[in-house]
Amino acid sequence: MIEFSTFTRKLLKHHLNEIINEIIGFECTNWQEENFLREMPDKWKFSIAAFKERSLAGFSINTKKINIFYIHFFYIFKDYRNSGLGKSLLNFCMNTARANNLKVMQLICHKDNTNALEFYDKNKFYIKGTSVKDSNLYLMEKIL
Repeated sequence: MIEFSTFTRKLLKHHLNEIINEIIGFECTNWQEENFLREMPDKWKFSIAAFKERSLAGFSINTKKINIFYIHFFYIFKDYRNSGLGKSLLNFCMNTARANNLKVMQLICHKDNTNALEFYDKNKFYIKGTSVKDSNLYLMEKIL
């Protein structure tokens, strides 16, 4: 059974070493402790942790940008991939966005992250353009 929880600062700090150890070697991110703990508007309201059998299985670090639900970091732990958890977490994010009257979701995805690109494509995200800061990143969007 999957359980979702608001990913509060306290909860994130409790799992931070586990997260850092999990993402070591994940070539499509350079996030470190300070990135995870950085304060952003509504971050602790919109970020979500996914637990399976009481173990952290995935998370989505999210904020609100104007009227957009923005996903900064969406990650499913390796042991839980291809189990439907990613789809469930994304659906939970969409429901959270809708409950807060947000009609658009956006995220940045590395052009070389083919698994993520396929996942977002299956879930009706489209490539809106490339990132202004890095041409190796796509800006992806989904209208809710």
